[in-house]
Amino acid sequence: MSDKATDKPGSRTSRRARDEDMNTAPLPTLKDRFALAGQTVNPLSKTSAIVAEAPVSASIKSIPPTQQSTSSILPVGVHEGETIYAVPLDLIDTNPFNARYIYREERVKEMAITLAADGQLQPALATIRNGRYVLAAGHYRFRGAKVGGLPTLKLILRAEMTDRQLFELSYKENNEREGQSALDNAISWSHALKENLYSSESELAEANGISLPTINKTLALLQLPEATLEEIKTAPNSFGLSVLYELLMFSKAATSDQTLAMAKQIRQGETSRRDIETARKGMENPKHRKPREGARQYRIGTGSSQIGTIKEWDSGKVMLEVKLDDPAKRAELVLDLRKRFGLADGDSTN
Repeated sequence: MSDKATDKPGSRTSRRARDEDMNTAPLPTLKDRFALAGQTVNPLSKTSAIVAEAPVSASIKSIPPTQQSTSSILPVGVHEGETIYAVPLDLIDTNPFNARYIYREERVKEMAITLAADGQLQPALATIRNGRYVLAAGHYRFRGAKVGGLPTLKLILRAEMTDRQLFELSYKENNEREGQSALDNAISWSHALKENLYSSESELAEANGISLPTINKTLALLQLPEATLEEIKTAPNSFGLSVLYELLMFSKAATSDQTLAMAKQIRQGETSRRDIETARKGMENPKHRKPREGARQYRIGTGSSQIGTIKEWDSGKVMLEVKLDDPAKRAELVLDLRKRFGLADGDSTN
């Protein structure tokens, strides 16, 4: 959709019409603002605020820029009934509760080229905090605009978004545009819980329409070795949740180096989840153990009595075990063995 607004019968969306409205509409005084503070319609807005379609942002209203820090920010168009503003990049901050943590550099560069060639066709979404524009959604566009050297980013503004709304709206948009990777989810969900946006994993699951087992398995991925996590970040969308969870199980039976090597094979498309499972089971329950070496045994006896054995192995090991109750015979045997192996009296290990 083009960012340029079109006039319709009965509407005031042309640049000239908007300028006339802005020049003729009186701004409320500070007293008026306090009086109107509890109303649902923003006192600076020309029309009633538009409620977002997404359930998570149903209470977030469209607003114009604040006067104290954005006096030079003017409307540049309308998108689906909401006013668009061109805001300088140096007035914009990223979402501190953004659901995406991993950004692909190649996509940022592609976005920069697209913005330079075609302009920004889709506005980003932001709220205002302490005179700054805080992005709720549109971080790839923001990064692309920076790389491409654009002076401004087109924004639709929403009033008084909570920390939780910033997280949920960014999660919804990221999933719709380019499905969140499992590792992105693990990092962002862990951050949301640490920041007390949700009291428990169950509340996080219910609020975002995700099963609790999925939440549990995803958060567990952060137990992977650090080097493996860094490898996954190079191509996060190459690692589905089921593959990563199997890799986590593999890591508990393997070394860190083996786990990293397995992650590289996954990224290169050389290994499937089934392959990882097979390798893990082979480590946990090895089927091919080295066979126990058999020994050949020879009896030593005198008449019908057995006084000992000689055992021999293919490895070269020979064991002699003899019991002689007669001290004289025992001394005679020991003397013979010492002479055979060249042992002197001082070779005893007592």
